[in-house]
Amino acid sequence: QEQTHDLSRSQKSARQAVSAHLPEFDGNPEDWSHFEACFEETTKLCGYSDGENVARLRQALKGKALKAVQSRLRRGEHLSEIMETLRNTFGHEGSSITLTEDELCHELQLKGAKKPLCLSWTGGQQREENESMEVSLNVSAIGNNKRSYRMQLVRTVKKLDLPEQSINCNQLAAKYKHLKSLPLSSFNPSAPKLIIAMDHYFFTRPLKTIERSMEEPVATKTRLG
Repeated sequence: QEQTHDLSRSQKSARQAVSAHLPEFDGNPEDWSHFEACFEETTKLCGYSDGENVARLRQALKGKALKAVQSRLRRGEHLSEIMETLRNTFGHEGSSITLTEDELCHELQLKGAKKPLCLSWTGGQQREENESMEVSLNVSAIGNNKRSYRMQLVRTVKKLDLPEQSINCNQLAAKYKHLKSLPLSSFNPSAPKLIIAMDHYFFTRPLKTIERSMEEPVATKTRLG
């Protein structure tokens, strides 16, 4: 249970004067900067804990934004991951277009028309991708005899610079009973080389979810696994 007894006097006063409610955010990239600024400013001003902030996000997120992080909106320890996901998904132009790294494009021998791209995100930061191409590729779930889907209008960038991710499904299945019978696939630490954005939501839309309590992870089935 998180404690708030160490709040400063000014933070206690701010909690009386400033609303804890965040503006609603439905995934529109144009609204992200304002939403993130409100989140950060009120957190600092009022000294909100991670658990309190997750509760605030549960009330504020709607539509695509809520779907992107819904399975994590359960515990305060997931706050940094939630904000990182929202920032990467809706905080720049990449939120509306699917991106892949040049390295993967070359590995798959993909060819396409060159279309320079300018990525922009919070704080007025921009990155020019003058060699960006528009390509098409096939995607499928892991394993043999899985259905392949054609993904078009994918844009290439030099680097996505995403953090490594990993998952040990044996440990999860041993700890959480509702995950034991699921055909989950573990993977070693690796950085994603493809961001599937809202223009290809068909592939990542949840088809089925399995959950138990608010304190436990949720398994989501999509067309890609």
